[in-house]
Amino acid sequence: MSTTPTFTVSPAQARDTLLSRVEDRLREVLAAEATRWSAVDPRAAVPVEAVAALVGAGGKRLRPAFCLSGFLAVGGDPAREPVAVEVAAALEMLHAFGLLHDDVMDDSPLRRGDPTAHELHAAAHRAAGWAGEPRRFGEGVAILAGDLAQTYADRLASALPPAAREIWYELRTEIIIGQYLDIRVAAERIADPRLSRWIAVRK
Repeated sequence: MSTTPTFTVSPAQARDTLLSRVEDRLREVLAAEATRWSAVDPRAAVPVEAVAALVGAGGKRLRPAFCLSGFLAVGGDPAREPVAVEVAAALEMLHAFGLLHDDVMDDSPLRRGDPTAHELHAAAHRAAGWAGEPRRFGEGVAILAGDLAQTYADRLASALPPAAREIWYELRTEIIIGQYLDIRVAAERIADPRLSRWIAVRK
């Protein structure tokens, strides 16, 4: 008597399926926001588009991958737990927040092979001949885009249960403190491997 073989999805396949849903969710949120603010004025969507450009430029997606791997490792059911996808998307959005601000603080010209948000918008200001200083305008756009990414991250993470939400708030705080210490020790030219590791973990 023959039996029908049972095929199961491997953890890696389940994670990749969930990561695909994360990508869809990120695109969905940013497209909806761009449409919403474009209806007010086409210029109002510019900070949203800056976030979308960075998120859409790729990246390793390590944070969502770690989140979803942990979810699956403890027995999470991807078919019955959409919160995992929301939180994984929130982590990527929070990462975008950090990168947009970090690029301003480091005066980085490129991110993922493309001009950074502050460079791109400073160049647009310069080309258009607008009033004011192009550098400050570009930095303003990037900072506001980063703030917007953090807002979207919080919105995506809002379904977390209370205990996990406290961890989320602590995570956000650690990123900011870690970033401050990063620029402080660079300014002081301090070589401290222990502190450098702490900063890297928090960021």
